[in-house]
Amino acid sequence: MNLYNIIIFILGAYLLGSIHPGLIIGKSKGVDIRKSGSGNVGTTNVFRLLGKKWGIIVFICDTLKGWAPVFLALCITRASTVAVLTAAAVILGHTFSIFSKFKGGKGVATGLGAAVALVPIIAFIAFLEFLIIFKFTKTVSLASLISVSTVCFLTLVSDQTTVLTAFILLGTILIFYAHRANIVRLYKGTENRFGG
Repeated sequence: MNLYNIIIFILGAYLLGSIHPGLIIGKSKGVDIRKSGSGNVGTTNVFRLLGKKWGIIVFICDTLKGWAPVFLALCITRASTVAVLTAAAVILGHTFSIFSKFKGGKGVATGLGAAVALVPIIAFIAFLEFLIIFKFTKTVSLASLISVSTVCFLTLVSDQTTVLTAFILLGTILIFYAHRANIVRLYKGTENRFGG
């Protein structure tokens, strides 16, 4: 794959990331999720507004959206650097969508999908951790932030490439930044919980 094709591939990943299944499903149900609930286009807001079934569907779609282009990049190019750039593009598309005035989701599910393609064992550990923390706290943001931190830590202490490690570190920072309001509410003890 030459440089021109790589650029086109990465641009395609960004455009794919910019498509929000939650927004599409919400509109099909007559709900603009950007103007209801938390205003976020991701899984949690869809769960609250449209119910468990649609929340799960959005989670799966956002995760596949992160996994598919990265996995394809690995299969086609066999180059981890191209795969990492593809992962960055799809997450940036999800977080700063060109179709939504450069606004979007917080990147957790899409980032999970990308991580499954890049570091599958670490991603699996983090996902199990998310499920356990959420089961006991019913707080999505807390479970997400701790799980993302775990991905970052395990990547840093394992034998990964410099490019991949830098991507995971920057991705972690981006996700924490996207959760800045949640972090404040967690500190104050006012963060929203499921069932409470």
